[in-house]
Amino acid sequence: MFDYNVDYFEFGALKGKEWEVGYAKTTEALEETSVLRNVAATAGLWGNNGYEALYFPTYVDGSGNQLDGNNVYELTFTELPPVDAFWSITMYDAENFFLVDNEINRYSIGDRTAGIKYEDDGSLKIQISAEKPEDTANWLPAPKGRFRPVLRAYLPQEAIFNETYKLPGINLK
Repeated sequence: MFDYNVDYFEFGALKGKEWEVGYAKTTEALEETSVLRNVAATAGLWGNNGYEALYFPTYVDGSGNQLDGNNVYELTFTELPPVDAFWSITMYDAENFFLVDNEINRYSIGDRTAGIKYEDDGSLKIQISAEKPEDTANWLPAPKGRFRPVLRAYLPQEAIFNETYKLPGINLK
């Protein structure tokens, strides 16, 4: 089987069955493969493989309610996402999936955000709201109305793949 990344570029892709989209040999497999290939093409050609980056979008809070910038939320990481590169959370509006303009020009927050403040126990609390808090060090600005944050984990560790690491919920503050 020809794998464009491996056979053409000869680097950059991990060899492993879990990262290949093979060729269908049955009608059922053809449908499954076609759906997977169409999703990949729609979401973005030349996107990252799962071992390079994983994306975790959400529309709901920890109680299953639609996220809304008219509320104030807190996201508490008692354990930071296990990655070998970096992680971040980017804010998008729910209608158009556009970045959210805000007065501090912050569109994402993560382990590389300058001035971010960790708790004494190493945990991290991020405030998500449309209203600017007094302390903006850990603030991820949201739009007024519905929004969709996306957590990105670059070079995710095995704990993310085998689901022993659990992402915390976004909860009303």
